Order: sequence, then structure tokens, then C-alpha cells
Amino acid sequence: MQSLIEKYNDIQKGILHDFSIRWNPENSESFKSDVKKTYGFEDEFHWNILLNAFYVIDDTELAKESYRKFDLQGPSRVKESGEFYLRLYGILNAIYLQCQAIINLVEIYKLSNKKEIQNNYKNLEIIKLRNKIGSHSSNYKSDGNSSYKHDVYEIIRHDLTQNKIILLRNQKDREEYELSKCIKEFDKYTQNVLSNALGKLLKRSIKNKAEYIIKLENVDFLKDEKGILFGEIKIGFTK
Repeated sequence: MQSLIEKYNDIQKGILHDFSIRWNPENSESFKSDVKKTYGFEDEFHWNILLNAFYVIDDTELAKESYRKFDLQGPSRVKESGEFYLRLYGILNAIYLQCQAIINLVEIYKLSNKKEIQNNYKNLEIIKLRNKIGSHSSNYKSDGNSSYKHDVYEIIRHDLTQNKIILLRNQKDREEYELSKCIKEFDKYTQNVLSNALGKLLKRSIKNKAEYIIKLENVDFLKDEKGILFGEIKIGFTK
């Protein structure tokens, strides 16, 4: 079953697909120049950034789906420390890649609160965890709560279980993370960012605009947990 992030991404891809099949080369300087005009991009290279974001979002959602199904142990169900570490570092960096792709979309769609979004991502627990053990375990920049100019982190191996990550900072201070909860927090925030980005895009002159507004409203309906969908029929939850 598709995640909500994939559903938002499909709306983006559908908008571009409709533009592509209706594009007439005889009345245009180039495809990229028309994309730039339609989307309001500042640079034709933003077309490349847009496509890259589509691919990265889809690929990283596959990684997150694998984690949801098989956690850190993997589909083989063999308890092997190397597998745990590979999957842990893999899911953390997949989420970081998705974060960067979303921020790129925020920039090319010209959302006014780009800096706020960047800061909010930076402060999410999953991004902090990735930076502490997936990128800067030996030189994590101190956040003001340390007496050192940088901290060092290590994972307590015997506690590396399905969903709990316990770290030692500077060999003495324990930090605990519930991985699934951290990912859900990231997903919820990303859904909101994608919804706002698509809302901004759909204010422009877009082919089949009304159709995509309905699709966006339907995914937002699911995002806000207001009910369930049967086709295009919304069934709300009673309070």
C-alpha cells in the first residue's frame, strides 16, 4: 500500500506528466524553458532538481517500507550484528536523503518559510540521530549542553534491538531513541511540507488543475486522519 508521502509525490508526477503529453514543440523554444515558465522556476536547472526529488522520494520510501516490514533485523530474521548496523545506517541516511530532496522542492517551489522548514527538519529527532551516529559520530558539533567543542557518540551494541537505539555521548551520557516513533514524526512533518508545496504549485496555471486540487484534498483528508476513502468517496470518523 502506498504511503501518504508516495501519494503526494504521485500528484507531483501527475502534474508534470500532463504537462509533458500536452507540450507542443512547434510552439516552444524548448521543453525546459516551458517547464520553467509553467512552474515559475528561476532557472531551467530546476527541472533537474524536480526530477531528482521525484526519484529520491520514491527510492527512500522503499527503504522506509522495508524497515516497517522487517525492522533492523531484515527479512532473513537472522540475528547478526552487521545486518543491524547496515540497516540502521541505511534507514538513517535514506531519511536524510529524502529530507534534502524535500528541501530542494521547497526552494524551487519558492515556499516563503524555507528557513523555518530547514530548522524544523534539523531539530527532528531522526535527523539528530542520523547526524550523531550516521555521519558525525566522531565529531558531532556540540549543541550547547556540552563542555567540549564537539562530542563523540557510540551505539550500545547489546541494546541494538528492533526499535530502540541507545547511545553513549562521550562515554558517559546515555541517550535513547525509539526509531519507529522518530520516523513517524519525520513522516508527519514531511507530509505537511509536501501538502503546502503542492498547494503553492496549484495556485499556478496547471493543466487539469481542478482534478489535482481534488486529489490533494483527498490525501490531506487521510493525512489529517479525518476518515477513510473509498475511491473518491470520503467517509469521516465520528467524534
